[in-house]
Amino acid sequence: MTAVMVAAAVGLLSQSGYSDQPDTDRDDLVDIGVDVESFGPDTGTIVYRADQDEPYVVIPLASVPAWYGGLPVHAYISQGGMSAQAVNYGCPMLAQSTSFLQMYSLHTCVSGVAVTSEPAGSTNYVKRVTVIRPRGGVVAFDFASSDGSTTNFQSVGYPIGVDSNRTYLLRVVGPDTTNTINYDLCFESGVIHEFRDFDNYTMHYGPIAAVRHVDGRRATVKPNFLPGGVLDWSVGLGVKIQWAHDSRYDVTLMWGVDTIEKIIFASWDGALAITNTLSYGASSWDIVGLSKVSTLSTHLPQWPGT
Repeated sequence: MTAVMVAAAVGLLSQSGYSDQPDTDRDDLVDIGVDVESFGPDTGTIVYRADQDEPYVVIPLASVPAWYGGLPVHAYISQGGMSAQAVNYGCPMLAQSTSFLQMYSLHTCVSGVAVTSEPAGSTNYVKRVTVIRPRGGVVAFDFASSDGSTTNFQSVGYPIGVDSNRTYLLRVVGPDTTNTINYDLCFESGVIHEFRDFDNYTMHYGPIAAVRHVDGRRATVKPNFLPGGVLDWSVGLGVKIQWAHDSRYDVTLMWGVDTIEKIIFASWDGALAITNTLSYGASSWDIVGLSKVSTLSTHLPQWPGT
């Protein structure tokens, strides 16, 4: 089963079928809630945040460089920070045979569109659109019927359930039909995620196509590309990322059977390489520690501190 099929199934549930923990108001591609630019965190970090209920693992893979002058979009692997994990809705970056907890940020997408009634069985029709967010949670948006029918809906949808107090909204772009997936997710910060229709006959969803700001800045992005950075060109739904590079590092991911064992960050001039070894808990797939060693065998700070 593909991740999109899983997410689309979620899209048919009632409001109580979504995440039991609220999402954040951050857009999580430009503002990701943690420093990943400073030396140390730029090769992975685990932090606690006051607005999240679990430790937050972030491992950067590529970022738009500051000299580009555009939006600092981040491609990263994350885990935690919320009780409802990416595994509940499918994580496109990883194989689906095992329950994984990690999410790849640029696999954020509009994953399902369904017409339903709320409450169930009533004639109060809504178009319900599900979005997989960059850290793996699912947020559902309801678009009210504009004339009481099941075919015409308002152009703006609002988050429901535990996310009903979020400050973002989802806006239809172009003709509004359930057969096309073109939406803008608009944040209070002025950042906008553009999701555009994709249909390759085996799956139909709306992957991230660009990130823009109301001040005019805009960055074209794909799951395998952002300005100043490139990721494994084969990256796609159900595909494991093998490498990435940006203006700072060449990144190589070393996989075990189904989990990432090590990530090597090598500077472009070859003067420095940092190997980040991932430790897993009793479940064998939840990250509980990061240990970093440089090419000079200097033991860098770890998390947890040892």
